[in-house]
Amino acid sequence: MAAGGGGAAGSWRNSGEGPIMKQDKELQRKEKSLNRYVFMQSYLMMAVTGIGYLALMWSTVVLLGGFVTTLGKKDFWCITAISMIQAARIFNDWGEGEEGPMREPKSLKNRRLIKYAADLLDSESSQDYLSGSRILDVFIKSGVDVGPVILPSSQKVQKLIDTLRCRSSDREIRELAAKILAHIACDIDLTMFPGAIRCISSLLDTTLPYWNIQQGSSNHSPRSIFDQQGAGDSHIDDSEGDRWNELILQGLTILERLASDQHNCRDICSTPGLIPMIMAPIYSDTLIKDINIMAWQDIVNGTFRLVHRLICAPEWTGQRLVHEISSSKQALNNLESLLDQRNKAGIELQMRAIEILTEMTLDSSTNLETGTEENLVKRQLQIFLTDDEGEEEKLRFTAGRTLALLSKIENINVFIMKEQSNIFYRLAEILDAKNSITYKTVALEVLENLCTHCILDKNYMKESLLPKILAEVMASKRELPKKGREISELDRILDRILRRNRAIVTSVIKRLSTKKHEENQAISGPRGDEEKQLVSKHSSQIKSGDQTDKQLNAEMEFREALLSLTLVICDKLISADDFDEVARKAAPGESKFAAKLKIIVEEHCEATANSLRIVKLCGQIAVTMMRRSQYTAHFKDQKFVETLAEASRKMCNLESCMLFAGTDGGAKTGRGLLWEVVKEAQAMVA
Repeated sequence: MAAGGGGAAGSWRNSGEGPIMKQDKELQRKEKSLNRYVFMQSYLMMAVTGIGYLALMWSTVVLLGGFVTTLGKKDFWCITAISMIQAARIFNDWGEGEEGPMREPKSLKNRRLIKYAADLLDSESSQDYLSGSRILDVFIKSGVDVGPVILPSSQKVQKLIDTLRCRSSDREIRELAAKILAHIACDIDLTMFPGAIRCISSLLDTTLPYWNIQQGSSNHSPRSIFDQQGAGDSHIDDSEGDRWNELILQGLTILERLASDQHNCRDICSTPGLIPMIMAPIYSDTLIKDINIMAWQDIVNGTFRLVHRLICAPEWTGQRLVHEISSSKQALNNLESLLDQRNKAGIELQMRAIEILTEMTLDSSTNLETGTEENLVKRQLQIFLTDDEGEEEKLRFTAGRTLALLSKIENINVFIMKEQSNIFYRLAEILDAKNSITYKTVALEVLENLCTHCILDKNYMKESLLPKILAEVMASKRELPKKGREISELDRILDRILRRNRAIVTSVIKRLSTKKHEENQAISGPRGDEEKQLVSKHSSQIKSGDQTDKQLNAEMEFREALLSLTLVICDKLISADDFDEVARKAAPGESKFAAKLKIIVEEHCEATANSLRIVKLCGQIAVTMMRRSQYTAHFKDQKFVETLAEASRKMCNLESCMLFAGTDGGAKTGRGLLWEVVKEAQAMVA
């Protein structure tokens, strides 16, 4: 069937003016006409607005300002009324522009268009359904969350799911439905949609190129399967294979995001035949050879991401998969081989292998061989501590983050010290300003675990490590989010044109829904340079806001790691006099360090999980210091305990919820609750 479709399309393209080419030319002519109309409207509105400004200025400044004494009473009131009306119109237009979709994705205009597109999903017309899916795909590419409009309607979600299984559907609509479902999958409860897993699994069609589920007995590599299919039909090319790849990748993405819910994990793991299909690449005896094919490497990476998500699931779901992998010698060899630099595995595959092996090491019931664990830690140290700029930042971060998890295990802690005798110096060097804040946070977490389990040189602690940590604590501060971004006058005008010419927008949508895609467009879904620019513009605006949020979260995590390490050092590794000496050097002046802890509490006096942990750490550090008597007066003078009590009052409901959910702080801040820390501090200053 694919061959016939490809041949027909090729004959049209090779025989001059075929029906599709004629239709495309007609559509391009209409599109140019529409573009001219929109730009004429844009500049006309700009001209009218400019004349309005001039008229307002003339009537107020010149007539009323310069000739008010010579105007008749009737003329005066007429000019005043006209000026007020014109001013109201200008300010109204300005207000509309400020709320336009070019400003931010949650604008009224975008919400209306998203709702319009979502409503098209309920249409009986396949063209309307395709149009709505295309519009939603554009918003998703721009970083807009369309979930709140789709998820409340189980009918819309069910229709998208059913589209995946309908092989008679146009491939584009299957791809679009898969992308939309991937976008909202984290919030889908599979129990509400019986048969959904079967529909999603249909995307992982084992008859397609690059896919082979014969565990341990694959006589044909993914490349040979692809070659065989290509040899039988000269019209199937790389772009055709890429289009099939996209369906498989979207299917894996949907399953990965569904697996963020533990109940969905159970449904996925209990679906007959699905887990063997997902696990096939891990068990393949030709995996290392086949990953040289980039398309296959993408699919392997997708399966590894899904496997990692599943083995992180609580209770028996994750443990079962961990035991299955650990009992397979081929699977362990594949994972270890991916870490071998000589195999030239991609960055993503190395990251996935590190994550999976780390989860298996953390599970003591797997009884991994010591050599496997040590090889993993060696590779983590090599990647994380390297100064080679060629190493990808995300790979270094993954290696460091997983190393921080493993360094909590005592025997691995000892191996790290043995493997890297200067590990403390190497980690302390990472705290230099040249490194990213996330990289420094991971280094602090590893340092804390090493400090907890190892005996350190007291002179090094006093003269080098602690001064650097306290200097970072004193220098740290919380940046508040920036206000909304400004938009240009042209953006506001274009927004108003789109709002007032909805019929034109609708005609464009219908035109898009009838236009056939050419090669390579099914995957990326381009609709021309104009749409690419629009998507890029929206994406850059939204991503800049997301990047700001990520930066703020990274700063909070860095501060939390600093305080957590400070607590460990203060409580276990240094005497009161030595800590006081270093603290006075880091914060010259009486009570400066106590004052800094109070400022940190005030900056994070809000009901969020990160803030709760930071405030709790400040309280625990203060209590630890006050147990040594000489600091009690400092904290009393600063009214630290009163500030801490106020923060506890604001956070008590959040802490109660976190305690109920089992996320009340973890090992970093101990089992004690914030109100218990406050109670102990109050007794000390009484």
